Amino acid sequence: MSLTRDEFAERLAAELQRVGSTGSWEYDAEQFSLRCDDPEAVINLGNFFAEHEKLPSEDQENHLRRIVVSILSSHQELPDELEHARHDLRLKLWCRATIDKMDLKAQVEGKPGIEMPLVPVGEHLYASVVFDFPTSVRSIQSKDLETWGITPYEAIEIAKQNLIEDEAVLVSSGDSFSASVTG
Repeated sequence: MSLTRDEFAERLAAELQRVGSTGSWEYDAEQFSLRCDDPEAVINLGNFFAEHEKLPSEDQENHLRRIVVSILSSHQELPDELEHARHDLRLKLWCRATIDKMDLKAQVEGKPGIEMPLVPVGEHLYASVVFDFPTSVRSIQSKDLETWGITPYEAIEIAKQNLIEDEAVLVSSGDSFSASVTG
């Protein structure tokens, strides 16, 4: 039986708590997101849910578990030194309207805006740098680049070179890849 959006969010929050997430997860139905207080995080659920509801019911429970692993692994610590991080830096494209909307919302609420370096790609996209963990990606923030002693431009060049050197990788249905695509 398929879950509603609210049921999906509540199941995911409960599963995150069950497996030992240190923070408290709250569901924001209006934004269709989960918010965590420790570590501070917002998980937009739209793409996760869209992927989940397309799966046969017998695959949905495993999919929920993979989402939990993906969310929790994205809170892993980054390497302290650039040389240990260099090989795992990748580019991520964002829908420009999505980022601008999140940044504007933060400003209206008196919160800090987007803290990751973004480079415009054409009129409708931004590029950022992420660290590619085995089961998730984590956006690189300005403070991470400061720790490594590099500029956003240098990080993007490293990430571009890594993409050139990588072999082609196939994407499988149900692997949560599409949930990481913004838009």
